[in-house]
Order: sequence, then C-alpha cells, then structure tokens
Amino acid sequence: MPDVAVPAERPAVLHYTEHGQGSPVVLVHGAGGSGATSWGSLPEHLASHHRVLLIDNPGSGGSALPEGPLQLDTLADSIALTAAQAGLERYAVVGYSMGSAIAVRHAVPLPRSPRWPC
Repeated sequence: MPDVAVPAERPAVLHYTEHGQGSPVVLVHGAGGSGATSWGSLPEHLASHHRVLLIDNPGSGGSALPEGPLQLDTLADSIALTAAQAGLERYAVVGYSMGSAIAVRHAVPLPRSPRWPC
C-alpha cells in the first residue's frame, strides 16, 4: 500500500496486514508500536478462527505520519476507512494502550462526522 500525504485532520486509509478467515477482528495498537510488534502471539491465535486485521496507526509500521497534531476522532475514522477498504462491514475492534481509546471512540456512536459503519 503506497504512502500518501494526508493532513492530520483528515481520516486516511492506514497500512494493515490480514491473517486468517472467519468473523473479522480489527486490532489497534498503542503508541510506540506497530500492528506487527504490539500483539505478541494474539494475532496468530485469533487467526485460527477469525479474519484479523493488524492496523498500523499513523507514523508506525507502514503508515505515514501526517503533518500536524493527530485527533482521536480522526484516528477512529481512519480505522473505519481502513476496515471499509478491506471490505469489512461489521467487525470486532480491540485496542491496546492508546489503541484502546481509539477503539472505544470508533465503536461508540458519537455525533461526529463522518459516520462510518462498524
């Protein structure tokens, strides 16, 4: 997936890797890590029964860091855009450390725009 410069206030499709088949689970890591380094053996175990998406937050792994400060709503919307790009309509989302705040913000219906299905 090519890096694309996007302003920090606009959601962007993030780099991700997929493993397994079955009901989808999206894993969102915390600060200072990446999808590949933050979860230990959990993705491997989940992939035996689930389709697992390991997302790289902006500035980590294969995702470019946009200019300017990152906003929680923008990060949450980027997770939704990435899941939609992967063809997911309904899925579980799990966060680790800062990824927990992003996952909760993504999963809980809030009056923000744009609204993305999860």
